[in-house]
Amino acid sequence: TMRMSLITEDMQTDIRRVRMLPVSIIFDGYGRMVRDLAREQCKQVELVVSGSSTELDKKVIESIKDPLMHMLRNSIDHGIDKPDVRIAKGKPPCGTIWLSATQQGNGILVDVEDDGSGIDFERIKETALARGILNSQEIGTMNEEDLRQLIFQSGFSTSSTISSVSGRGVGLDVVKTNIEGLNGLINVTEKEGGGTKVSITLPLTLSTSRVLLVKCSGGTYAIPTSAVERIVRVKKKDVFTVGTKETVEIGGHALSLARLGAILELPLNADNANEDVLNVVILGAAEKRVAVAVDSLEGENEIVIKSLGKMMARVRNVSGATVLGTGKVIMILNVA
Repeated sequence: TMRMSLITEDMQTDIRRVRMLPVSIIFDGYGRMVRDLAREQCKQVELVVSGSSTELDKKVIESIKDPLMHMLRNSIDHGIDKPDVRIAKGKPPCGTIWLSATQQGNGILVDVEDDGSGIDFERIKETALARGILNSQEIGTMNEEDLRQLIFQSGFSTSSTISSVSGRGVGLDVVKTNIEGLNGLINVTEKEGGGTKVSITLPLTLSTSRVLLVKCSGGTYAIPTSAVERIVRVKKKDVFTVGTKETVEIGGHALSLARLGAILELPLNADNANEDVLNVVILGAAEKRVAVAVDSLEGENEIVIKSLGKMMARVRNVSGATVLGTGKVIMILNVA
């Protein structure tokens, strides 16, 4: 049995290696596109690429080609100003976009940075009000992180005109949906001194994954271990409320506490309702953290990811399925 296990593991490793390709396959084609689009906008833009040798699953590379292209278009159209405006701001006339890829554990981090004008939060507020997305009272309670997330809403754009560069019918909401469909996460921040940085966290492969098996409301679910930071037991008396959200303090930081059963819209498990201690899994991706309470932990496992197909493409919070050695089919949760 051990011999067979070793042979199977070697075969899996070889298959994974065959599927891995360098991101230079798509990165190398962006230079000319950036130059052409910059010329079309009467701007000067230089693209600086690093980490082209970083390897990624062939399917992931194919899936991120268009989202990355839109992020670069967005930087040229909305981020980088024209030369005379940059000179007036004390910047060099030529803007710079940095595209980089680095491996981080079982994942890859792709960054798209520019030295443009950054995020205009006042413009975001004005656009949200004008489009009826939010009212003035709701906007007054939002912090900068909440405002950043607004740019990923469907149909949201701060641009008053549709240019041939960015107006291609693909908004940041579609980019976010595509990234999350790959079990990835997209996050946007401002750079010191002006500019914007978009970070995309992706799994190295979509074929196999190491997962944590958890139980909730009688069912077993798989959570990719790449998103699991810690597993702790929390006393119910230590759970407090901030506003309307349950919160726990972990390692000196306050984290929102979510119940997995509530997220998946499952019936409450009566057996766990009266327990004094909660099993809590701390999930993290990019700079976001959340504490998720589950009924129990079933251990770790390496699984082969199966697609749910088009029939279940709209099922929320689920990215795929797998069949355990026992023949049981379980859902793989989409942490993003």
